[in-house]
Amino acid sequence: MPLLSADAEPLNSAYTVRPDTNRPTKKGVMLLTMLIIRRQAVVRYGTDPAEGPKSEPTAAIVCRPLYSGQAGIPKSLGRRQATKLFREDDWQLLGRKVWKANQGGMLTARATHAMPILFALASISLLGAPAPAKEGSSEKRVELVRPFTIASTASPSRSLAIKLADLAKIDPDRPIDADTDSQTLSMFGREDLIADISKDYQSNRCSPQGAASSIFEEIKKRARSTSIVIVNESHERSEHRGFIAELAGQLRPLGYGTFAMETLSNNPRSTPDKYLPTFLKQPDLPYFEDGDGYYLSEAAFGRLGRKAKALGYRLLPYEPNDDQPSPDMTQDQRIALREEGQARNLAAYVRDNPRAKLLIHVGYSHAAEVPRADGAKWMAARLKEKTGVDPLTISQTTCRGGGNAVQLSALPADQPTGTFDLIVDHPSSRFDKGRPEWRKRAGDKAVRIPKELYPAAGWRVIEARPIGEAMASVPMDRVAIRRDENIVLMLPPGRYRLRVIDVSRLEQKTSKPAN
Repeated sequence: MPLLSADAEPLNSAYTVRPDTNRPTKKGVMLLTMLIIRRQAVVRYGTDPAEGPKSEPTAAIVCRPLYSGQAGIPKSLGRRQATKLFREDDWQLLGRKVWKANQGGMLTARATHAMPILFALASISLLGAPAPAKEGSSEKRVELVRPFTIASTASPSRSLAIKLADLAKIDPDRPIDADTDSQTLSMFGREDLIADISKDYQSNRCSPQGAASSIFEEIKKRARSTSIVIVNESHERSEHRGFIAELAGQLRPLGYGTFAMETLSNNPRSTPDKYLPTFLKQPDLPYFEDGDGYYLSEAAFGRLGRKAKALGYRLLPYEPNDDQPSPDMTQDQRIALREEGQARNLAAYVRDNPRAKLLIHVGYSHAAEVPRADGAKWMAARLKEKTGVDPLTISQTTCRGGGNAVQLSALPADQPTGTFDLIVDHPSSRFDKGRPEWRKRAGDKAVRIPKELYPAAGWRVIEARPIGEAMASVPMDRVAIRRDENIVLMLPPGRYRLRVIDVSRLEQKTSKPAN
């Protein structure tokens, strides 16, 4: 891609920030000039497809990350210096988005405010640029930065403390038994321990219906004819979240801009602002916190959230928060109450935002759009009735292990016709050093956990966060380990700080650094 392109082609709307009133100052242009010279940014001029073909042309500076956690900021600028530089001028919002975004970002200014930038960049294009980064650079490797933190208590999040308490109840010497808490083990990165006993991992050999290369093309073709896409997941298979993250990226250029996530905390309207989850109080944060939702504590779910935020999705909680089940309700009545509440909340959003396009994340059967044989209706079927919109429904839980690659499979004969529109069939899971191999295919690197961090007894949880990121964030990886194991962290290239939570000593309230 040239350093300066005047082609009025559609821009990728991912990672876009639009400060319509911000004018670049001399300091802002100087910093962008540095990024361009170092080939950490390029500029494009065009239209944003999310706003339609008649949208106003935009000058866009596209920054790629130098390393995770400080995207776009040169090594010569420390984090504090870069933050101070941005906060002293009109590029405050832009700067905050650049250095906090883990996967890079796009800065845009309206064409009316873009001339100083374009003038500077036009001159820059004559200067040339240094050679690409070498294989051993920080863009290509993972670095664990010492000292590590040994924590004897959980983060301030009550949500994480509850989950760590659940992990503490599992015998590390005999984690698999008749009462195994599979979701907790999966949440702490140990899918390898449950794969042999969980039905969500057992192959059922569905008949193939399409090639792996055509999956997203088929989804996009169908998504163009509706405004609602519903995709489900198993709460025990992180690979499903990786697929949904890819799907979110594929749908964003088609105008899908609202991401409704089953896991997000949905407080009653009367909740005081100070008690709202962080994703509502601080929506500009590039990450989720553990208290934002139950399943978010799993690393792949946290990364799904990071990508949705980076893509500019509006995040929508939709769990019912008004109707509480009564003690005398049957299980079917409780399910019906929840399904109706979810559908009602989503339908209200569609009514109030008639032009919005929604990607809705659900677990398991919530995505079924036809009634069960006994007449019971899941959320998708109720939403279809309430809105009159025929959603595209995608199931990842119906078929498993149909081939050696992800494929589309046919709906099994024992399922009611039309239950789901598409069946995504993932291959049988494989693990290496305790971690799922799909993470390698997604670009993660396996990183050895230092031997001194393994526990003498019980469980320890290892967390890896980008340098400079708050401890309250859902980390890029989180895995539970036991003594005498050989488990690795799975991380994209970047620099990370580790925190170690000693689950056997959660009652203590102190932390200390480890050399």
